[in-house]
Amino acid sequence: MRLNTGYIIADTVMKRSACHRQLEAGEVVFAEGDPASGLYVVLTGRIEIIKPGRDGSELRLAEVGPDGVFGEMGLIVESGTRSATARAMEPAQVLMVPNNPIQTLREMGEIGGTVQLLKHVICRLAEWLRAKNEAPADGSQRTGDEAARTAAAEVIRSHLPRQFLGLYTPRTRLEDGGYLCQEGDRPDGFYFIHSGALQVLRREAAEPIGELQGPTVVGEVGYFSGERRLVSLRASGEVVYSAFSAEAFEELEENHPEKAIEVLIAAARSIVALVD
Repeated sequence: MRLNTGYIIADTVMKRSACHRQLEAGEVVFAEGDPASGLYVVLTGRIEIIKPGRDGSELRLAEVGPDGVFGEMGLIVESGTRSATARAMEPAQVLMVPNNPIQTLREMGEIGGTVQLLKHVICRLAEWLRAKNEAPADGSQRTGDEAARTAAAEVIRSHLPRQFLGLYTPRTRLEDGGYLCQEGDRPDGFYFIHSGALQVLRREAAEPIGELQGPTVVGEVGYFSGERRLVSLRASGEVVYSAFSAEAFEELEENHPEKAIEVLIAAARSIVALVD
């Protein structure tokens, strides 16, 4: 997904603080664990985002070309450090926007730009999560994955604003084997899972490829990106959930834009907890 930098990052921010950087092939822009500060816009060339794989190999999470943006996770994580390494795949030129454009845009009153930038961040983080989930896995990762789900749930509960929760429809029970959504469906909103477990299914896989344990938020990536559902979610035992419709979020965005921003930040941090 490309970011229209002229629309989302205000010209005043760019002129005031951005700087150019020329990169050679193989040059590291920032390394995992470095202090996180700002984001980058690719002007020419290609940048790869990489992390160590589960088997000790190198896992490519994303590839960013001209007009693309990287370094978004540094705007979201609370640790203040980079969660992956960015490296030039070929000679490249990037524009660095220091500080935190999300916070800067909010302070400037550019609420619409802030919302759009956060939606872009969520979509990019979703690409990272898909890349990680598609990598070879083994049983030794189960404990870490469970810890990630727990961390995500804590983030969601601590960051979702009261206005967001107040717009939920009543709690609904989904019986064992029932589908919350199916692969290929058009997203009409997203869901808060209060309790229970959901199996993650793909048509080409004979067995479930994963499981999501409540409390958690699901379906927000497809909604914010506009993509069709990438997986099916089926109840494993009884699941209690609330549906948050597209209309409800649009109403929140129109009437309480600052709260909409809080929801987006919470959603992004929940994905970060699953990527790390």
